Amino acid sequence: MTDMARDNGISKDYTLTYGLVADFVEWRNEDNLTRKISWLESKKEEYKHFRTYWIELVKSYYSNGDYRKCLFAMEQYEKVATKIFRADWDYAEALPLVIIAAKETMTEKSYVEYADKYVREIISNCDDQNWALRYFVAQIYIDLYAITGNAQYVNEAYKIAYENVNMLVTEQMKLNASFLADIEKVSDKDREYTERQKEEVEEYNNLLEAKRKVELPPVSEAFYLNCDLLFALADERNIYYNEKEKIDKIIHGDNMDQRIFLTDMLDNKYWASKNISQINSDDIDIIFNGEKIVIPASCITEKFKIKVLISNKLELTDWVVKEVKRP
Repeated sequence: MTDMARDNGISKDYTLTYGLVADFVEWRNEDNLTRKISWLESKKEEYKHFRTYWIELVKSYYSNGDYRKCLFAMEQYEKVATKIFRADWDYAEALPLVIIAAKETMTEKSYVEYADKYVREIISNCDDQNWALRYFVAQIYIDLYAITGNAQYVNEAYKIAYENVNMLVTEQMKLNASFLADIEKVSDKDREYTERQKEEVEEYNNLLEAKRKVELPPVSEAFYLNCDLLFALADERNIYYNEKEKIDKIIHGDNMDQRIFLTDMLDNKYWASKNISQINSDDIDIIFNGEKIVIPASCITEKFKIKVLISNKLELTDWVVKEVKRP
């Protein structure tokens, strides 16, 4: 490796031997945080030009609550990092940690300046598919708005939530399609299987059937979170009716006739241009015999919670799904 570096005019100070790389990988996976930080700090001279070394220190210091050291490690990373790729994903994933560290250690004014700078860095170094990082940025913009009162921060948060919802609606649609479709069993007819493989196929298909028997309407948590954020920000911005219609067309189709959530309560909740009345519990056909409840599946989701109060004294919450009947 050193010969290659010399041939290309690169100082050996900027290269790592195979042994150094192997050691770094081993310690990077160390569970004991104190030992890991101690080793990283002791190897500063060997790895000081290695950008991933500083990212690992950023993460380790943050996990240990050493916020000032976390910020220092990011400064060192930025000094040695070179712009090779259009997006630096490692950098983008580490920046939320330093933004939180900045909030913990800086004055309010300094934090606002720091966060304002680095949320832009996150956006420029992650793609549209990374909804979690973009969601974090939106939350930081909301925090900056709360501190400064600058409405531009709300606008930036709204733009991110809007784009996230536009991307994630497809994920919810796929979950719905899978839930409504017949089970796709694995067949052992099209190829030669051993007896053991045939048994595994049968076990797998039995698992699919068992899951389908108690499967409830699915919810993409990513889509749900971003819908919640988008609608809250839409209210804050007091958007015009035509903008509300655009949101509804993204979520419910161009003709606004598409259920995006198979659970009535959720689907009714996420309409921007219409006031869809929420479900009245008195209108739900529920059967309870003291031990078993029968309730429409469209009233609950896969992360349901049902509470039954008997005579205002006995509270029952440990319900489990035994069967879902599909029309």
